[in-house]
Amino acid sequence: MSEKISFQDADGKRISGQFLVSNGMVTVTAPDGRTRAADIEESMLDPQTLARVLLLQLHQEGRPNG
Repeated sequence: MSEKISFQDADGKRISGQFLVSNGMVTVTAPDGRTRAADIEESMLDPQTLARVLLLQLHQEGRPNG
């Protein structure tokens, strides 16, 4: 079952999405449907922190000039 995640980026913009932990992987889904996954062990971060990092990356990639 996926969990909702929401936080503010450095610019104060609210970032939200969902993440799922399964088979040692974290998969995040942005509101627009884009996804990104990473191995928990290789990242050395806890699953929720890793989910935040991945969601932030998706958010930055989705910006018009970034």
